[in-house]
Amino acid sequence: MKRLPGGHVPPHPSHYERLGVPEDADVAQIDAAWRALAPGLPPHDPLAPSLVTPGTEESPALRAAAVRLAYAVLCHPGRRAVYDQWLATQRGPQGGWWPRLKARFTRR
Repeated sequence: MKRLPGGHVPPHPSHYERLGVPEDADVAQIDAAWRALAPGLPPHDPLAPSLVTPGTEESPALRAAAVRLAYAVLCHPGRRAVYDQWLATQRGPQGGWWPRLKARFTRR
């Protein structure tokens, strides 16, 4: 996974892509996707190092944390509304934050 200046990670894939559900999925579809993915995730260990493994996109611990975060956001109506609004602004007419940030650092 490529990191931006300052160590930030771009929001790709989205929470919907992490769970494998469409953006108009209802709560039942999100719960079903979570129940299908959860058994395959490594156990949550807050003290385990979650560094990116060389030669891979991300470690299993990071992938599991991203799936857990996606479910936590999408299963709650208020958090999902805020996330959907943020996602819409990122896909706005300017193309989101990544092209603007990239242009800012490559203009020199």
